Amino acid sequence: MQQPRFLDDVTRTELSRTGFQLTSDLEFLGSRSDAGIDRQVAFAVRMPAARVRPFLEAAGFDAPLKAGQRVFQTPVEGVDTAAAGQVSAAQDILRTESGSLTRDVMVIHEDAGTAIVHVWAYTT
Repeated sequence: MQQPRFLDDVTRTELSRTGFQLTSDLEFLGSRSDAGIDRQVAFAVRMPAARVRPFLEAAGFDAPLKAGQRVFQTPVEGVDTAAAGQVSAAQDILRTESGSLTRDVMVIHEDAGTAIVHVWAYTT
């Protein structure tokens, strides 16, 4: 099991631009940001499985998750999306005042009644 990482205010602000709010009851697993022609922000959090749907809904993410579907993007360090057994994923577009973000979400369902939610948000 990975050690939880510290979520500083700068990172929290950057991640909130994805529409997702990271609250203290979530275990922050890490984040990554890449910028070039496009910009991508990725992060992963662990939470009780029952909390996944409310977390997604609060971010306005209403695309239905498809069981067995994966996201083939580079995960944050320490989260192995390729080896995950039970997964579901979906994609939507978040429209904001400054443009739009494509958001890919992959949920890794863990045995202990918990889930890892991995989000990739990017401009194109």
